[in-house]
Amino acid sequence: MSRSRVVTTLVAALLLGLLSAWADGTHAIHVTLFGQPCTLEGPTTMDLQTLKQIHAISPDQIYPDFQADSKVSVFKAALEKLRSAKGLPDELDIYKARLTKRLEAQTAFLSGLAESEKTKKAEPLLSATRQYVSSELRQKEMETGAKKLETTLTAAQRKAVADQLFDTFSEGMPSDPEVDFHVAIHRLKVQYNCTFEDSSPSQGDDSSD
Repeated sequence: MSRSRVVTTLVAALLLGLLSAWADGTHAIHVTLFGQPCTLEGPTTMDLQTLKQIHAISPDQIYPDFQADSKVSVFKAALEKLRSAKGLPDELDIYKARLTKRLEAQTAFLSGLAESEKTKKAEPLLSATRQYVSSELRQKEMETGAKKLETTLTAAQRKAVADQLFDTFSEGMPSDPEVDFHVAIHRLKVQYNCTFEDSSPSQGDDSSD
């Protein structure tokens, strides 16, 4: 399908979604979800600004990519964005609280790891992450890995140690609250309406002899 037809199809789908929303007594805003144009729809009792705020803290919009070499500044910015979100419905309180705790844990790990690598001391990382690692076994694994940062390592060895510490920490940090977001918006009668263009070959198109 040509690009112009794809655009036309998406625009038509959005217009149909908006017409349907109006007919059903809902408000709708244009948003981007996974790089695709969509609408976010809610009841008429919910103003458009609230819909915008809900989308702004959605997993697609606020989740940074958590890796051992991620920039801590990105996580601090996500935390600030989440904390500054005001006027959200109470139904999102659980999601917001759990996401705050998860982002705080990820920020603590990245900050502590950077400081431990800089000073070649294990304590900055261990102090920063201790409250987020409840398992005694994982605490010991973190201590063992962090102590390696105090030794002389090649760049490749240091990366391997950082990756292992990342894996150990990730297994025990606060869980991903994405499900809580979807449960909350379902209770609020808010939903995303998207039409994704399928670029895969047709299942019935077989030109072989």
